[in-house]
Amino acid sequence: MLAYQHYYPGSEILPSADLGQAAARHVKCGEEKPNCKNCMKSNRECKYKINLPIERHENRNQVYHGPRWSLSADNCLKVLPGTMEEREFVHIFCTKTARMLSGYSTSDLWCRLLPQLSHHEPTVRHAVVALSAAHAKRPSSSRALQKSHEVFVLEQYSKAIQSLRLLLSKAQGPCFTVLLVTCLLFSGLEMLHGNERRALDHLEGGMKILSSQRQAQTSMGNSSVDRELFQVLYRLNIQLPYFGRPLIPLNISLQKLGVKSHERLLTFDNIAQAREVMANLMQRSILLSATIRMSGENSPESRLLKHEEEQRTLLRETEMWYMAFTEMMKKPTKEVGILDPRAPWILQIEYHTGMVWIPCISSREQLAYDNYLSHFEAVFHAAEQVVRLSEETNPEHPGSKSFCLDTELLPMLYWTVTKCRFPLLRRKAISTLSRYSKQEGIWDAQLYCRILQRVVEIEEAPVASLPVDKRIPAEAHRLHDVRVNPENGLIQTQVSVFMTMKPHGLDGEWMSWWEYVE
Repeated sequence: MLAYQHYYPGSEILPSADLGQAAARHVKCGEEKPNCKNCMKSNRECKYKINLPIERHENRNQVYHGPRWSLSADNCLKVLPGTMEEREFVHIFCTKTARMLSGYSTSDLWCRLLPQLSHHEPTVRHAVVALSAAHAKRPSSSRALQKSHEVFVLEQYSKAIQSLRLLLSKAQGPCFTVLLVTCLLFSGLEMLHGNERRALDHLEGGMKILSSQRQAQTSMGNSSVDRELFQVLYRLNIQLPYFGRPLIPLNISLQKLGVKSHERLLTFDNIAQAREVMANLMQRSILLSATIRMSGENSPESRLLKHEEEQRTLLRETEMWYMAFTEMMKKPTKEVGILDPRAPWILQIEYHTGMVWIPCISSREQLAYDNYLSHFEAVFHAAEQVVRLSEETNPEHPGSKSFCLDTELLPMLYWTVTKCRFPLLRRKAISTLSRYSKQEGIWDAQLYCRILQRVVEIEEAPVASLPVDKRIPAEAHRLHDVRVNPENGLIQTQVSVFMTMKPHGLDGEWMSWWEYVE
């Protein structure tokens, strides 16, 4: 018997098997996961069904029989040497301390090369940890924790010394790079602790090693560490004569500094070259000043003529430097390696200071400095920009004290204020310095600000009754030398200052005395 089938006009007769498929086409999928209800009611497979991996179901009941994992602060691959606490301070050195030590320069020594060297040199690693921990000075209300932190710094310092002694005892001889790096780090550590004499000892020792190495014609090598290390030490050498130590002579030609020169014209590819040439000019000026001072006033005429020729040469090369610097500053800042906007201002301060100092090296009269008002104004304007940028760099804590190993602003500004006798101008400079809460090497900004205030008080005492703008001291009332002696190790609280003047004329006897400035 044939199955009854409905027939509608205009349609074709369909078999019963196709009726189910046609009905399914009129059922809308609900797209629920993993199967929708509409598809299940119509007895068809849902095309949106999720096919779970078979292996996931198979492995669901398997039990892991490996060692139990315990979460800890030091649960990491031990690819770095040292304890967890030592690695922590190496990390602090890379992220904070290195930027502090490098100052405004672009040297890779602190941020990249020293951390790399510390990975395989125990002496460097312990010195880096000690310096980083001393800089961190974790604030704590607990005196016991502070004492524990100080003990940790001393332990790392002691371990660095022991590792250095072991290195020196080896038969193959010492590694000059490690020796110089250690002297540099030890010097910075002693500066942070306020031990100025030891800091100068380490710095002077490193410079003597470098000088003897050059005299023996043994090269440090062409590695990045050696080049960057030499450049940092070359600038730090200038700090020694500021505190009564002899400048270690290092005769470096412009070619060895990588500077191009043609027909008495210099060309700087980057600001690092400008810094090195300026350091070269400053060191040669210091050596010439020391030579003239040792020769005395009764030197033979031939020697005096030689000194005058050296002065003219230094002055000419300083002017050449400024021309090359001006051309370099016309290029984009990134192209010439200016990462800190304060760096060009620092170099301008050094240039204008040199333009005052070099012509007056052989002068007996303090009045000779009064001829360089424009350079004094340029120095103080640049110093104002440096202080302003420093305040903008740390707007939340403008008065917080920071530390930098290299001397950048303070020595030049200090010397310039002692030689500038224009009352309003020098007071403005001292006011600018009072806002600069920074320690550069041994130079503490606030302490030297108080020293300068005392200098102004002494020189202007005879004319104190006059209006401020009229208080220009006479030759007999001017200080010839204001030399700071940090050898007593009290740089953070007080310092002894040696002062000299000639109250009875240039041919009269010297008057000298010591004062303590707190």
